[in-house]
Amino acid sequence: MAWGGRTAVTCVGIIIAGNFSGMHNLIASHGKFTPQISALAVIPLENLSHNPEEEYFADRMTDALIIILAKMGSARITSRTSIMRYKGMKKSVKEIGHEPQVDAVVEGTVMRSGDHVRITAQLIQVSTDMHLWAEAYERDLSEIVALQDEVATNIARHTNVVTKPLEKARVVNPQAYGLYLKGSYFFYEYTSHGWQQAIEYFNKAIESDPGFAPAYVGLADVYLVVGAYGAMPTREALTRGKTAAQKALELDDNLAGAHYAMATAFTWYDWDWVNAEREFHRALELNPNDALGRNWHGGYLSVRGRHDEAILEHERARQLDLRSLLKETHPYPNLMISDSPSLIAREVV
Repeated sequence: MAWGGRTAVTCVGIIIAGNFSGMHNLIASHGKFTPQISALAVIPLENLSHNPEEEYFADRMTDALIIILAKMGSARITSRTSIMRYKGMKKSVKEIGHEPQVDAVVEGTVMRSGDHVRITAQLIQVSTDMHLWAEAYERDLSEIVALQDEVATNIARHTNVVTKPLEKARVVNPQAYGLYLKGSYFFYEYTSHGWQQAIEYFNKAIESDPGFAPAYVGLADVYLVVGAYGAMPTREALTRGKTAAQKALELDDNLAGAHYAMATAFTWYDWDWVNAEREFHRALELNPNDALGRNWHGGYLSVRGRHDEAILEHERARQLDLRSLLKETHPYPNLMISDSPSLIAREVV
């Protein structure tokens, strides 16, 4: 199954001025000159609905597209942290491409209306400002997982790099998917109110579709984080997080986020180093570009005394996405870590 990453599935687009088919023909005429692209940036997608409440949709689409391209192609994909500063900025492709030092950029917009999505996309070479590829899509929201795979595959193919095959995508429940995206949006507010809202939306997504595994991953992440910040009694949070991660794995064992969450629960709930190591290893195989997961892994390395490795892991998470980092250095600041796993850490009141 290809859910398209952790916190969201992906789509990208731009409304291209002028005659779209004319541009398509122009691109086709240059097709044989398509250069090798070794580094690529996805510019934050513009929300064409002009509804501020839909802004989260475009942002989550940007996140997911970055994740999918990083998983399937051999080109270096600029991290979210590096590109989100361009959101809403009016800069030329050359200016944008020069700063993160990439060969090409993907520009796009997306319009969502009910259960319908309209997307177009273009790939532009930085050095020549030449359009290497452009396409338009219109789909039902239930097909968005397949759509995000199709868009990412088309982009990767036109960069002349080796592309890795993706697993067959499933049709999603539009209502569950929309609730899941809202849950992800509130999760990254990193406030008690935001986490409460995230839990509500993830649970509503599960009620809408009990088989939608990413919603259980989102729920596991929230509980692990609220435990880390002391917004909920630690043991209760870890228990709920572990239960949600287990359910996600039952539904889809190939979700990296579920393995990261399970590994974290094994670390802080069970002090089970063997199973934690196994789960982190599997998660890193499935998606090494999961920023929150890399942050959890850094916490595991730290508690095992592997501090130099932990620092590198947290730095990697920071580079991928600043939002992944907990404000405290220690991933579970409200726990007093004992030298003995048998002495379960207590909460600081």
